[in-house]
This record gives sequence, C-alpha cells and structure tokens, in this order.
Amino acid sequence: MNYQRFAVERINYYIRHSNVYLRQVRSNQGVASVHRLRVNLRRLRNALWMFRGLLPERRLSAWKKDMRVIAQISSPIRDLDVYTGYLRQYERLLTGLAAKEALNRLIREVRHRRRNLLPRLRKALDLITHKKVFEGMAQGLKGFSQKTSRGGTTNIYRIYRKRILKRARNLLALDAIAYQSSNVQGLHQMRIASKRLRYSLEAVQEIYGRGINSYIRGVLRFHRLLGQIHDYDVWLAEYLTSHRVHAKDKSVLKRLQQYTRISRGKVYREFIRHWSRAQQDKFFKDLMEYVDSPKTP
Repeated sequence: MNYQRFAVERINYYIRHSNVYLRQVRSNQGVASVHRLRVNLRRLRNALWMFRGLLPERRLSAWKKDMRVIAQISSPIRDLDVYTGYLRQYERLLTGLAAKEALNRLIREVRHRRRNLLPRLRKALDLITHKKVFEGMAQGLKGFSQKTSRGGTTNIYRIYRKRILKRARNLLALDAIAYQSSNVQGLHQMRIASKRLRYSLEAVQEIYGRGINSYIRGVLRFHRLLGQIHDYDVWLAEYLTSHRVHAKDKSVLKRLQQYTRISRGKVYREFIRHWSRAQQDKFFKDLMEYVDSPKTP
C-alpha cells in the first residue's frame, strides 16, 4: 500500500468523524457526543503527528491550535460527566434517605457547573465551523493519495516504526514513576504517554495486521487504568474539596472522599500489577521488536 494514500485515508477518516461529532454536540445529542468528539480530535491530532508532512506546516499549526481550544474547553465538561456517573454509582451503595438526598444535592451542583461551561464550548465549536477547519484539512489532502513517490510496504514500515518507537520509549522513560503511587502529576504524564502510544498503534493497525492486536490490548489496559487513577485524583483534588454543602451533608461528603481514596488505591494496585508483569514479560521489548520486524498481514 502507498504510504501517502494510507495516511490520507486515515486522516480523512478522523476528519469525517470529527464533523459528525461536532454536529452532534452543537445539536445537544447527549453527553456521550462530547466525549466522542474529544477522543476523535485526539486521534486526529495524533494522526497528523504520525503522518506529518502531508499538510502545510503553517496552516497545520493554526488548525491544531483550534483543536486544542476545543479539547481544553471540553475537558472539564467530560470530567464533570464522568464524575456525575461516579456519584450515581456511589448512590446505589447508600441506604438512608437523608444520605441519598445529600448526594443528589451534590449531583445537582455538578450539573449546574456543567451547564455554565456549555456556552464557551458552543462558541468554540461555532468558531471552528466558521473557519472551516476540517474542510480545509480535507482540501489540503487532495491529490496526495495519488502520489507514489514514497510508496511501498517496506517504506511504510520504515516510516511508522520511528513514530511508534518514539511513543514507546517516551512511556518507558516514566517507568520509575509507575511505582510512586502518590505522584499525581507523574502518573498523569504516564496516562498521556500511554494514550499517545495506543492511538499510534491503532492508527497503523491495518498495516501491521492482527499480530499487533495483543500489544494494543496491553497498552489499552495501561491507558484505561491510568485514566481511572487520573479521574480519582481530579475528583479528590478539585471536586470533592470544592462542594458547597450544608453542615448536615458534610458527613456524606467525608464518606465519599474516603470511598474515593480506597477506590483509587484498588485501581492503582491493579495498574502496578499489570505494569510489573509487563516488564517481567518484556512486553515493551517484544513490542519494539515486532514494530522493527513486522509480520505482514
């Protein structure tokens, strides 16, 4: 398969889905649409890094800036949505009516915060629509899929291995942080690094074939567990310390904080178990060797 043709197809795939999710968010089609838009924009930005060189750098920088604005504004909205779901799950553990009423007051407060953030998000989406960011990207990619100067399967592997190896090494460089359970910022950086490696592997899954799937599953596990840890850290540092509660509700909030710390500890221990096992099994060494010498589909 031609390198440029494959790269253009992947980028266009993310562009099309970004447009779909953007329209869903603008028309208020549920909280899931915000999350889907965020994830797809991250995949698009990662693909632009993986397949760099296909678009003018100056215009690309401006487009990336617009997408970062969307990500920054939607991030607290996503966090509040996940937090609301967490509070609903915790509510099932409560037995007393007074405790449930107190928790529902917290949930109403969270929803109020979310509503206050929506105007900024809509304004940013209106701007990116007005600028025709995604249309500009798609237009800029036209013609590249027909070029063959950088084609060939061998060349595809040579190009992509550099990107994937860089992502893998960036994650491995944080190995010592994995064993520091209270290093909130460090574990957050590990989450970002694992996310970038995951998206990079998924972007070239079609090229490498089924053999790469086990590595994707392993990195996905790290990403999800580190994501859960990050959620707990955000809730403990921001939301669970900023609720404006009645005096009679403070005991419920205190128990919720304690439950959240315990839950974080359980997820962290699960993460470190998988991470340590992966290091013992030479997971990353095998991954990098596979990327270096892939078995074609």
